[in-house]
Formats: sequence, C-alpha cells, structure tokens
Amino acid sequence: MIPQGDLLLDIITVLQPGDTVNDVAALIDHTQQWAGKKLNTVCVYDASGNWDNITAHSWGEQVQLVRGFWDNDLGRARLDALNTATAEWAIILTVYDRLSGDAKKLATLLNDPHHHNDDYGIVEVTTPAQTFHYGRVVRPRKAATDTTVWETLDTAFLPEQYATHIPADTLRITQHPEHSRISSQQHPRRLTRLLREAEKEKTADNRQCDYEIATEYQHLGEIDTACQAYAKLSAGEDDWAWAAREAWADLLTSQQNLQAAAPLLEQLEAGPNPDFAAWLRAKWCAAAGKTAQALELMQNLEPPTPTLGTSFPEDAVLRARLRLASRAGRQHDELTSRLTLLVAGMEIQGAGKKLLNLWGKRRPEDLAEVILSTRTNHLEDIAEEFDHSPYPGNLVARVIRQHRQRYSVAAVIIARDEARCIQRCINSIKPFVDEVLVADTGSEDNTAELAQAAGARVIHVPWTNNFAAARNTALDAAAADWHVIIDADETIAAGGRELRDLHDLSPEFVLTVNVISSFRLGEATTTESEPQSRILPGSVRYCGLVHATPEHDFPLRQVQITIEHDGYEPEQLAEKLPRRERLLHAAVNAEPNNAYLRYQLGRNLETQGRLAEAATQYDTIDFATLEPEPWQHILIVQYAHTLTSIGRSVDALTLLAAHTDRFDHSPDCHFVAGNVLLDLATQQPDLAAELLPQSVAEFRRALELGEPDDLPGHVTGRGSHLAARNLAVVEQGCRDLGIQLPQQTTSSSVGDDSPSSIHESRGDSEEWADLTPLPAGSLDVVMIVKNEEAHLAQTLESCESLRPLLGEICVYDTGSTDNTQQIARDHGARLEQGFWDDNYSRARNAAAAMSNSPWLLVVDADERVFANPTELALELAKGEQRNDETLYIEAAPTDTDGKVRASGEYWMSPRLYRPDLASYARPVHAELRSKKGKRYSRETHVPRTAIRLENDGFGQDRIKASIARALHLTDVAATSRADASDSLAVLVDKARALWSHGDVEHAREALQQATAMSSSTTYYRWAYQWLARLELTEGTPEAAAEAIDALKGMAPTDSYTRWLEAHLLLANKHASQASKILQRLDEVVDAVGLLLPPEDLAEAQLVAARQADDARAVAQALVRLGQVRGDDELVHKARAALQLP
Repeated sequence: MIPQGDLLLDIITVLQPGDTVNDVAALIDHTQQWAGKKLNTVCVYDASGNWDNITAHSWGEQVQLVRGFWDNDLGRARLDALNTATAEWAIILTVYDRLSGDAKKLATLLNDPHHHNDDYGIVEVTTPAQTFHYGRVVRPRKAATDTTVWETLDTAFLPEQYATHIPADTLRITQHPEHSRISSQQHPRRLTRLLREAEKEKTADNRQCDYEIATEYQHLGEIDTACQAYAKLSAGEDDWAWAAREAWADLLTSQQNLQAAAPLLEQLEAGPNPDFAAWLRAKWCAAAGKTAQALELMQNLEPPTPTLGTSFPEDAVLRARLRLASRAGRQHDELTSRLTLLVAGMEIQGAGKKLLNLWGKRRPEDLAEVILSTRTNHLEDIAEEFDHSPYPGNLVARVIRQHRQRYSVAAVIIARDEARCIQRCINSIKPFVDEVLVADTGSEDNTAELAQAAGARVIHVPWTNNFAAARNTALDAAAADWHVIIDADETIAAGGRELRDLHDLSPEFVLTVNVISSFRLGEATTTESEPQSRILPGSVRYCGLVHATPEHDFPLRQVQITIEHDGYEPEQLAEKLPRRERLLHAAVNAEPNNAYLRYQLGRNLETQGRLAEAATQYDTIDFATLEPEPWQHILIVQYAHTLTSIGRSVDALTLLAAHTDRFDHSPDCHFVAGNVLLDLATQQPDLAAELLPQSVAEFRRALELGEPDDLPGHVTGRGSHLAARNLAVVEQGCRDLGIQLPQQTTSSSVGDDSPSSIHESRGDSEEWADLTPLPAGSLDVVMIVKNEEAHLAQTLESCESLRPLLGEICVYDTGSTDNTQQIARDHGARLEQGFWDDNYSRARNAAAAMSNSPWLLVVDADERVFANPTELALELAKGEQRNDETLYIEAAPTDTDGKVRASGEYWMSPRLYRPDLASYARPVHAELRSKKGKRYSRETHVPRTAIRLENDGFGQDRIKASIARALHLTDVAATSRADASDSLAVLVDKARALWSHGDVEHAREALQQATAMSSSTTYYRWAYQWLARLELTEGTPEAAAEAIDALKGMAPTDSYTRWLEAHLLLANKHASQASKILQRLDEVVDAVGLLLPPEDLAEAQLVAARQADDARAVAQALVRLGQVRGDDELVHKARAALQLP
C-alpha cells in the first residue's frame, strides 16, 4: 500500500455567472480547514465572466485559477476543470457546498488496494429536505468524457464504470438549499431543445422524446423530476415502457431507495427482458448488502442487453463479479472469476501473482490441471505469465507446458498447372503451419517441382473430374489434427499468426475466414469478400464435384484471417471456366434439384458473359424450398443483376422485393435495386418521376449501410464509391428533369410491394415535399481569429451567401494586435474578446457558446463560403430528421492565386454541427465529438451545391507558421491529462509537425511511441499509416514492411493499407503486383477520413503501370488521370487505346 501521507486531494469547483469572489473565498477557507494536510490544490474554474475581479484577489499557493467560459453546461465545465487536477483523487463542489467527515479517513479509504481501479466515490449529498448519492469523488484520469452528465451515479447501465460508496462519517457534502435546484435558465441546450420539441408535439405520443427528457434530468442530478418522468413513461407494455422501468429501478437503486425499487424489479423479472432484470437485481442485492445473493445471480449470467441499448461487453459481468467478490473478501468467488477471465484470454497479464495468492497452500500442479481442463487456446500466454510470476509460478508453467496437448496443423493445396502462383501461395502460409501438402492432379508444367522447392510435401493424385475426391485424398495424406484449405491462386493476406493458435485449440469447431477475390468491373478492378469454411478438424471431408463443400456438424467460428484470391482475373478464368462448366453440367444432370449446383453453374455462365443461359439456371431454383444459407445473398444479387442485363428489369424488381426483409442489411441488394429502378426509368420515361426518386433512395441506403466486413459476396464499393457515383448521376438527372428528390430514409423502396404497386407509389417524394426547410436565422457562423486582417474581410463577405439562413457571425478573438477586431465589427459580426490558452477545442467551444442557434458552421479566417441557402436549409432539416449531430461539407485548398487546385484535391470536413449534441475535443487538431464522448463513425455529406468551402491557408508562410504552432501545441498537449486515444493522437500530430519541419528521427520516435500504445482506437491505425508512409518516403522499406504488416492485420482490405502496400512493392521492384493493387483502388481514405487527392492516385497508377510495362493498365490510368484533370482529349485517346466506348 502507498503510505497514507502520500495521498492528497484536489478540490474542483466551477464558478458560474452570479458567483462572487466572496463565495469563492468562503469555499477555499472551508476546504483548507476541512482537508488540512490532505489538501493538494483547490482548482477554481472561472466561467463567471469576472476574470479580472477573480485574479485581482491574492489566493495563495494552494489555489489554481483556470479561465473558462459558460455555456449552460456544468458537466462540460467540470470535465475541463478536472483536466487541470494533479492529485490522484478530486472532490467536486459548487461554491456553496460544505464538507463534513474526516479527510484522513477518506485518504485511507481511497488508498486501499481494493479501490485502486475505482473511477468514482459515491457520496451522500444532503439538503434540508433530501439526501442524494452522487459521484462527487473522482479519479481525474478516469473521469468519463460524457459532458451531458452533471452528477455521476452508480448506474447498472455503465458496467465499465467502477464506483465505491463512501460512508457518511468519512465524507458528506451539504448543499445550500437555495442552490440545490436547477432553474430553467440554467438548462443546457439539449434539455431546452427536448422540452421545446415536447411542447410542440404535446398532442402526439412522442415517447422517445419523453424518454430522452427523463434521462436528461437524471444526468443533471434532478432525481425527483427524472423519477416522475420515468413513472409517467412506464405506463404501457411497449419497449419505451419497459426501458423506463429499467432506468427507474436503476435510478432508485443508485439512490439507496431499495424499497421503492423492489416492486419495479419484480415487474421486470416477469417481463420480456429477464436477463437485464437479473443484472439489475444483482446490483440491488449488492446495494442491500446481500453479497452472496448478488454473486449467485452473476454466476451464470450472460452479458445482458438493456431494452433500448446495446449488449454489454463480453467481460462485463465477470469483472463485476470479481470486484464484488474481492471487496467482500470471498476468496473462492474471486478465484473462480479470475480464472474465468484468465482462460478466456481477457486478463492474462498480471493475473499470475493474484491467482497464486488466492490458490494459497494448495499444490501448484493442481492449479495447472484446472487451467488445462478448460481446454483454453491461450495456454502459451498463460504459461509465460506464470513464468514471470513469483514462486511457485514456474511450477504451474512447467506443468502446463508438459501436459498440454499440441495439435498438428497442415495446409492442404490441390493444384494443376499453377506454376504461376504455387510458390507465392506456399510462402504465404508456410511460416504458420507444421506442413504444407500439395496434391498435384496432373500438371503439365513444373508446378510440382516448384512446390517441392518451396518446402511443400508433394503427392500426385489422378484426376477423376471430382474436386471433392481430390481434396479428400489430400486430406487423408495430410492426416493432421487441423487442416487449412487454401488454393494455389490464393495467399494469406492477414492474420496468419492466428494459425499458430491452432496448436492449442482442440479441433471441435470449423473456422471461417474472409476470402477476398478481385475481378474486373468495367474499366476498374474491384473486390468481393465472402466468409468461407477453410480451417477444418482432421476428420472433416468434402462432397461436391466442382465447388466442393465440407460436410460436418461442428459449430462455426469466425477468425480474423484473410485470404486473397486472384483466380477471377481474365487470364485465369479463360482457362478454368470452360473446364468447370463441363463438370457443373454433369453435376446438375446428376442432381437436377440441387439449388447450390444451379447457382454455381449460373455464376459460371454469367462470368463467361452468357447471361441468358445463366438466368435460365437461376430461374430453375425454387426459392420457397430453400433453407437459409450464406451463399443465397450472392445468388439474389447476381440473379437480379443478370435479369436487368438481359432486359428483364421488372422480374429483377420482383425478385428483390420478395427478399427485401431478409437482405435489407445488404448494400449490394440496395445498389442493384437502384440500378434496376434506373434501368426501368430509362426504358419507360413516362415513369421516371416515380422511379428515379426510388433509385435515389436505394443508392442512399447502400451508402448508409457502408462496407460490411462479414457479408458473403459483398462487392467493395457498393456501400461507398460505386453507390456514391451512381447516386450523383441519378440525383443530377432528377434535377435536370425537375423531379423532386426524396427525403433520406433508412428502408428500402422496393419493400414488399409488387412492381406495379411500386410504380404507383410516390411515398418518398411526398415525404420530401412535406419536409419544411429550417427557417431564417437557424444557422450561425462561428470563428476563432487572431491577427487575420489580411483575410478576414473576404471571409466575412463570403458568409453573406448564407443569408437569409444565416443568423449571426460569431467571432471569438484570441488576442489580435492588428485591425482584426475592427474588421469584424465593420462587417456586423458579433465579437467577443476572448483569450488563447494553447487549446483549439476550448476556443472553438467558447465561440460556440456565443451562439443560440440550433446549427453552427465553423469557418476559418482564411476560408471562403459558397452557399445556396435554400438548398442548405433543406439539408439541415434532413439532418434533424435523421438525428444527425454533424454534417460533412467539401473543403478544397486553393493555390496562391486563390483558385482551386487543378488536381481536384478536397476533403470532407465536419463543419456543420448541432451544439446541443456535439462539441470539440483535442487541443491541437480539434475534433468534433458527441457530447457523450463518442467519436463519430458515420459521415453524412452535404451536397457541394448546398455549401462548400475554399481554403487559402496553403501558402508557404502560413504552412510554416502552422507547423511551428503545431509543434508548440503538441508539446503542450503531451503534458496535459488525456485518455489513451487522445494521447496517441497527440503523438501522431507531433510526428506530422516534426516531419514537416524536417526532423525525421524525432518524428519516427513519436510514431513508434504511438504504435506502442493501446490498439483500441482509430488513431492507432493512423499512427501505423504515418509510420509506414515515413519509412517509405525516407527509403527504409524493411521498416515500412513491418508497419504495413501490422496494418494488414488490422484492416487488410482498407484502401490506405493497400495504397501503402503498393508503394512498398514498387520500392522492392515488384511493379506488376503494385499495379494490380492500385488498379483496384477507386479512392484512398486514411484512418481519420482524409481523402487522398484523386490526381495522386491516378499518377501512382500510371507510374506503376509503366514500370510493369502493362499497356492496358497504362491506358486505364490515363483515362483516370484525364477524368481527374478534366482533360477530355486525354480521356478520348486513352479510351481509344483500350478500344472502349
């Protein structure tokens, strides 16, 4: 234990408007007397607007003043204040609160090892009328990032948040009665908006709004008001009622009102979500001191899911049980919980010593036997942990290693005339398996010799026109515990190290991997992904003449292994397709009712371009009798595509409508539906007004769904650039024809209706027609400026293009010494003379606090705004309809003459946002985040016709100043408290600035520090991307290869990973492979969403194609380059070379 005298406490208080210097002085005197020698610092965050008066007072060394701002959001202000704390624990007070208890006892309690992982201490907060239980004792480095929470509670809805209850004789907070309630003038923006919406729709049954209001009151610490709101909402039997009961019961339990919570829990236990009710009951039992009952309830409880929430983390219940058992001193329950976490691989590091202590004097060999009996596949990591633990950990490790069963692993390949690729395949998998076995089925080239030279064992198998028989002969010869099935034209692209784990995994599962195939789509090359069962227990064998499938009854498990397949390239298909067609015809003749064989024959014929014959095979399939299988997604998509291609678009639409419910999650289905509707509109122009809006809705739905990782047969691009391209074409067509564009929805327009009724529907258009654009004054512009007299007037004048939607231009000046402030006043802007504290996010949030509008547009002083206010008002209304918190708009850099660069470079930036739902974080490169602390994973783009920005900040002088400023700010940020993600981002920011400054070594060092941190963040991948980019640029391909390997393990099909991989191949003189990768890329986006300039991609494709001496690839690259540059003559000449229309 740390000596008691070493633990000191910080006091945190926020001065709000109306608080005085005397109020602060009284609080400081009180806390100094109460805490005595246990006081570290009193941090006073001044948001009162009286900074000059506050700083004029002499406060002493223990008082730290922080200048802030007020935006009616006490949660945000408290988090800002906590960032300045330096002690391990802090107590949060208002200036009117008073403390009682014993500071020394509090320090002793918080110093107890049982509380070293706690985030909060729950304290009694009393008024003359009531007692509340709030988390006012906080560990600052673990403070939640949800700024909507003013008072933290011990809630069952946040299992990752750990709290301890502090006895009243140790600490109690007494609130002044006049300051214990929140007035309506103090409500944060989000509650004000919700109450306004509820008032506007009070005749309607808006239960979602009512639920959000109740939750908001709970976050503000308005317990009675929240309980009343939950009680009102709990009437009924719908999901909102059950969710309200859950939240109400949890809130009562958190406030120790156990008697009132009990009948609610009884209702929930008899309701539709008994698992979550059991979790709430366990929390209730723990609060009531019934530890044994709580532990029993958690014993076999799976991670629960609230009625209106997401499932808890896999280890949530286990960790809660462990903490409860540890605090209660129940060693057996603690031991079983720690063992469960250990063998599940959830908590290995540091577990050895704790387990040995709990195991006590029992034989260490018995502990090893218990671990072995679980058949965990983490045995080597566990043994290593015990090796590094105190004696007798080495005995446990030795027994584990001696008695664990090691399972053999063999890669199995059947091949014929695959000299082109056999060694590539073997080399990719050989490091991860015990043996590679190649079954040669009659090669006439030197496939067998090359395989043997690469280290494989080669057997010769007579070919009998039966793929299953060949595979089974190979499996018999391999005779391993695990067989990894891979074809000669495939390679292990990522996750190969997971194959080594098979040595410790009992072969009781069939493991599926992700197989990515590349193929040509018009001029471009794209990819298709499909999960396939490729890792099989040794007893499994195949059936099927051509596309052989493994027969088994084992459960399936997905593993993070990616196999890349290039067998669909034209050169390979020309050889394989006719041979496979003959075999498939024979198989179909033998089993005419086998739908899977019909599907495979149809795909074969389709790939050969024989679409009518393919459709005939698909037509034969009886969908009504099919049991659901993953391959049927590909069948539906390809069938519809084929029907459309041969002029049977109505049949295609009927097919898609029949399967809408099953495949509504598929961007491929919506993409094809969009194409079908577009084709019908082209065939029947009189129906264009009905069909084109439906086509728009389908492409939008595809974009909304994005690129899934686990959808069989998904074609990369149908959830991104391919859908975006088609959407732009159809939307422009609608505008040209004067057709109303539809409102964005989240459901398909091909639904359950028949084609005839679909043609008669105008639902989407009517929805858009009914949507009211936001009124004038709904958007404010917010800016932070300093010494911007050279650019500001032009920027402010450009903002006039937003009127009448524009309300105010809010300019937050951080200390200008030139004419900036006068320019702002002359242009009618609202000006605040703020301050600069090396924190962009703080300044942006302070600028936002100047506005009362529902939407804000963030503009820099060196940017110009080009807007269509009528269209933008509608886009903002759509955003509110979709519950968007931010909207992305196009920003393009300009050259020194102020013109947009010819390269077509631009980026999509989240500049429009709703300040009641989002705010800025990170001091250097300020980032918009949800006020609940979450980063945004979905991007909603506003059309450039509604608004776009041009940025003039790319001159040499401004770039140099920006680099110098970034270097300074990253140093400042590195010393501040931040979570792992922000700390990692700071290191990447610093590396970028250092590299731009020419300091390669220190940039590399910063990136290496970043990649050594936690991998549970987007910035981790960003750090590796920058490290690989740096190593490639600086001519160290070996180091770049290590970084790229790490990226492939995280996201093997990610566009930026492929971009870097191609450049590594070019550096290593493998131009042909690099060219193929680059041809498949339609756009390149990095981990934080920055788009590579299209011209850079086109130029790289051209360089690689020329080095590969590939004339067709050169012509394709020239087509792209011409399109990017707007050079029609170049496009025409390149198309002529390709003999393309």
